Amino acid sequence: RKAERLRLLDHDLTELSDKDFARNFAGQKIGMIFQEPMTSLNPVYSIGRQLTEGVVRAGLMSEAKARRLAMDLMDRVGLPDPKTRFNQYPHQFSGGQRQRVMIAMGLMSKPDLMIADEPTTALDVTVQAQILALMADLKRELGMAMILITHDLGVVAQTVDKVAVMYAGEFVETGSVRDVLGSPRHPYTAALLHAAPELGGERRRLSAIPGRIRPVYGARTACIYENRCTLAEARCRADWPGLQDAGAGHEYRCILPPQRATALAEEMPLLPSHVDPGSAPVIEIENVARVFATRRSVFQPVQSLRAVDGVSLTVSRGETFALVGESGSGKSTLARMLLGLDAPSEGRIRICDQPVWDLNGVNRAKLVQPVFQDPYSSLNPRRSIGETIAQPLALHAIGTRQERWDKVRAIMDLVGLPGAFLHHYPNQLSGGQRQRV
Repeated sequence: RKAERLRLLDHDLTELSDKDFARNFAGQKIGMIFQEPMTSLNPVYSIGRQLTEGVVRAGLMSEAKARRLAMDLMDRVGLPDPKTRFNQYPHQFSGGQRQRVMIAMGLMSKPDLMIADEPTTALDVTVQAQILALMADLKRELGMAMILITHDLGVVAQTVDKVAVMYAGEFVETGSVRDVLGSPRHPYTAALLHAAPELGGERRRLSAIPGRIRPVYGARTACIYENRCTLAEARCRADWPGLQDAGAGHEYRCILPPQRATALAEEMPLLPSHVDPGSAPVIEIENVARVFATRRSVFQPVQSLRAVDGVSLTVSRGETFALVGESGSGKSTLARMLLGLDAPSEGRIRICDQPVWDLNGVNRAKLVQPVFQDPYSSLNPRRSIGETIAQPLALHAIGTRQERWDKVRAIMDLVGLPGAFLHHYPNQLSGGQRQRV
């Protein structure tokens, strides 16, 4: 549907051709920080080339000026030694550093509007705080407007001035962050807040919103949220609700009167894990260390880096154990050793009373399975979702072909993936849906 009005400064974007928009606005007046910095950066180009290429090809500045600006921005976003790092490649940067590169890249053209799509996804809490503070400082310093796309309500509460809650392609509630998060008027907003974890206080089970987002074809003739709403009435199915004014620029799309939405979900206590004290532990790690030999350049001596050092732990059946720490603290290295993808330099690891390194790949895969951090780069883009989920069953010759597909459908339903996604491909799913896969 053609937009009634879509303006940037004094320009009506709906009247521009794709060519004019790409030449004069995309990457120039409008900057973009993408969600996944590793897949957004070209692994075969240096960071410096990726920072300068866009503005140089657009004719905004010379290559020498672009290089000076790029190194200045690298310094301002907190990347140490910009002169050296300018010629390095994405794999030589941590996740937080790659995100800082994406911020610098978005600022190269000094845009009037910056769009940040989940800029803190997969970053640890300390790096996330640094990135958010950096973006706020740059916004004030450069006088930019910013649109922050996120599912993290903590980021919303900390960072933004105004918020719009989207559901099935439409705004269901808009207003100042204090009004929307402090006094939600739409049942969906209140349910999102109720599903957010809280630190401190009594532990409780998070309240999930029942059902799934309903696809919309054609004109809207009813409330799109009514099939999941605990407060839905017959008139919710009779007509598409209009926007109501709750005062001070706070609007919501619902038939409810302007009062705080309540009774949205049943609070359930969080049941403690049932651990059998007499059972043998599933995982036993004894004094494990992992030492890497590394050097900063070919002219410097080799040094020993102890990524994991003297770790011991046991995890019982039915128990959940958390590894917590900043990026680079050794969490993923320990996980790789548990998976048998990396050998410990010292100590031993046993799973179900069997040494990990005495198992072949098939038997090891039956004992331990990972859920990876980056779902997009972990999924084969040439396989459908159904084929990807069914692959472990096929590799281990579990069940007949029909039994495997029945199992796939049951598992997809368990994690909240519609059956229609069975023949979809990863690029057709959102980040959260790929994580469910």
